[in-house]
Amino acid sequence: MITHANLHYSILQHIIDIRHDIPKGDVRPLPQIWRFAQKWYGQHLDPNWKKWTLQEAKQIFDEFGLTHPVWQLKVSDKRF
Repeated sequence: MITHANLHYSILQHIIDIRHDIPKGDVRPLPQIWRFAQKWYGQHLDPNWKKWTLQEAKQIFDEFGLTHPVWQLKVSDKRF
């Protein structure tokens, strides 16, 4: 179903593509990104929080279906 918001987004995306020649990247529904952000940033205020390892970050991306190439990480023992 085409909604006003979908049509508006399509027009804006077309303008961005034409004017700036910027690839679209990975567009996700807001509820999906909200759930991802809750997990990704949820512990940042904890004094014992440490940055995610690359493996942990990859697991979180996979958990939320973030599989587009923009989310791909090289796995190593370093922190993200």
